[in-house]
Amino acid sequence: MTASPPVSECCQPGTRVTPLLVALVGNPNVGKSVVFKYLTGRHVVISNYPGTTVEVCTGPSRVPGPGGRPMEVVDTPGVNGLIPNSEDEQVTRNLLLERRPDIVLQVADAKNLHRALLITSQIGELGLPAVLQLNLWDEARARGVRLDRRGLARRLGIPVVATVATERRGMRAVVRALSRASRPRLEVPFGAGLERALAEIEALFAPLGEGRRGLALMFLAGDAEIEARLAQQLGAEVIARARNIREAEARHHAEPLRYVIARCRHEYAGALCRQFERLEARGVAGSAVGRLALYGLLPLIGGAAGYVLGRLVAEAARLIGLGGAWSAWGSWLFAASLFALYLAHLVRAQRLRPGTVTEHLGWLMLHPLLAPPLVLLILWGMYKVVGEFGAGTCVDFLEDKVFGSAAPGEGGVGEPSGGFYLGRWHVRFQGLNYYLGHLLRRWIPPEHLIYRLLLGRDAGLIQVGLTYSLAIVLPVVTLFFGCFALLEDSGLLPRLAAMLDRLFKRAGLSGKAVLPMVLGLGCDTMATLTTRILETRRERIIATLLLALAVPCSAQLGVIAGALGSVSGAALAIYIGVILAVFVLVGSAASWVLPGERGDFIMEIPPIRRPQLRNVLAKTAYRVQWFATEAVPLFLGGTLLMFILGETGVLAALERLARPVVVGVLGLPAQATRGFILGFLRRDYAAVDILKHPESISPAQVLVAMVVITLFVPCVAQFFVMVKERGLKVALLIVAFVVPVAVLVGAVVRGVLALLPPGALAP
Repeated sequence: MTASPPVSECCQPGTRVTPLLVALVGNPNVGKSVVFKYLTGRHVVISNYPGTTVEVCTGPSRVPGPGGRPMEVVDTPGVNGLIPNSEDEQVTRNLLLERRPDIVLQVADAKNLHRALLITSQIGELGLPAVLQLNLWDEARARGVRLDRRGLARRLGIPVVATVATERRGMRAVVRALSRASRPRLEVPFGAGLERALAEIEALFAPLGEGRRGLALMFLAGDAEIEARLAQQLGAEVIARARNIREAEARHHAEPLRYVIARCRHEYAGALCRQFERLEARGVAGSAVGRLALYGLLPLIGGAAGYVLGRLVAEAARLIGLGGAWSAWGSWLFAASLFALYLAHLVRAQRLRPGTVTEHLGWLMLHPLLAPPLVLLILWGMYKVVGEFGAGTCVDFLEDKVFGSAAPGEGGVGEPSGGFYLGRWHVRFQGLNYYLGHLLRRWIPPEHLIYRLLLGRDAGLIQVGLTYSLAIVLPVVTLFFGCFALLEDSGLLPRLAAMLDRLFKRAGLSGKAVLPMVLGLGCDTMATLTTRILETRRERIIATLLLALAVPCSAQLGVIAGALGSVSGAALAIYIGVILAVFVLVGSAASWVLPGERGDFIMEIPPIRRPQLRNVLAKTAYRVQWFATEAVPLFLGGTLLMFILGETGVLAALERLARPVVVGVLGLPAQATRGFILGFLRRDYAAVDILKHPESISPAQVLVAMVVITLFVPCVAQFFVMVKERGLKVALLIVAFVVPVAVLVGAVVRGVLALLPPGALAP
């Protein structure tokens, strides 16, 4: 563990300058990724919930370091400590031990100094030079938090800088402070007995050099990975002697040593906070009107949720032949009842105390009774933006007006419409595919292989692959990622996870799993990667299974919502009920079968914030770019494979093999067979392919097809990620389980629909 050469020595003429390694370390949800982007100019996903940065991102700094020396910046996962309780913390701890960064830039939440100091003390125990960046300084000031930064810097012995990273305030001061980085002077007292054992183990670890106190504490805490690592470095005999010291000390404590160490650290950090932190009374009279408006709107929102619930009950009554008078007054009865219930509960809660509007909204979003109508309102808004505007208006415009069909009468994506109106002017634009087909037919006849490859109505790379990916998939994905970024930046997403914890426990998961599940509604491939945030392997396998089975991606969901919405609201309600039931039942069964324990639900709940438009747009653009570079080539590759299978006759053979199941068991038209076979290439393409000929499929068949498509095999990109994350064996077992479950559920739905009265699914 040799120290880096002095800056002056490295910068001598003719010498090769080695970049300084700067590691960004801190609690989840403190803005490390924003700081990383500022230093490197490279964008990573900036999130308001823990676990997004599950992989370590590295990039050269665009600003020079101390003495003009170049820097390499590493963005580590968010941690609550360096004695790991999760995979994220293990990754960060290992990086600090193995790479020994020249500077640790600790990014902290200025509102929560206590949690920051827990990490600062451990950085000091590892002997690493550090700078403490107190981010979110504006939020701390707004909440009345006052910190003596100068006194804290003198006590810690390291630079302490206040910043608002999203606005780049204080970031230049952070860069200047890197030249003054030093080891934090924090010696946590652990009591006479534990300190004696710690000194004996430190003596055994003397060959390790600087940082052995931190390693000794990790060893005392029972860190199995550290014990194995040290056994390789120091030998089994030294570790056996250290283990005897640990076991002897453990007999003097009623709690495990890991708990004793953590408690002493918390007490020490709390004492420091009392020295340098104080709270001031805030004047919040100006927000009284906002609070009254907020609490005045909530009963109205509850009444609206009651009306929607009443409409759903009325629709269910109509399905079983008990409609009539219920639909006339039942919805308003539910609305009035929930309005009165929420109003009475608000009066009883007596929450009209001082506080900002966002603080009260944050409390409401965690209330078990008052939060559901707000959640329904948020989800309804997302459906309107993504499901109706994105999958409806945007897709129709791009599909029919911008791309169109290669030639009149060929079918394909859409027929030429004669143009569209742009304000008062009529634009006579037949569509890109129309003009391209007109140009191509000058040299190649429509029946030629090359023409069919490019502009064929069934598997043309441009007519089908490129048009579907840009006209159907991309607008839906873009709007979903935009809404998702708003939920992240506003702090609503972690609250959604907390509220759904009870539901996810029924599926063998914790509320933390809502993060990959909601992300899966945008892209299941990306969501499968984020299952790493779950603590146990058992939970990660269950989450991967449920993502592959019962979570439709945004592109698929847009097509399904459009198809079922054109049938009736009852069809969409039945679809949602079936998918949710399968989600809970399969998750419960998997949690019962798979061995292991469910992880604890521990999550940082950030305050409600006003989203920064720049960050929302940047995150959306980054995710859309990722999706386009990953998904569009796969979509084109799938279309090419479909063309090859069709031209060689393999597709027809596969259709004949699967037709008895599709036609006999599911009761679908024979042409739907190809859509299911090609669903492995792109799950949304399966839905589009089946709906190509709406005149040959009934409303009940549409519902059965959409259920089976949702539950069917994951796309090829998601399958490859499953292999990477969970291994080939687990990925194949998941696929082998998903296929029969999809067919079985589809057959059950078909049987139930046959029992409904005629016209039950009519609009």
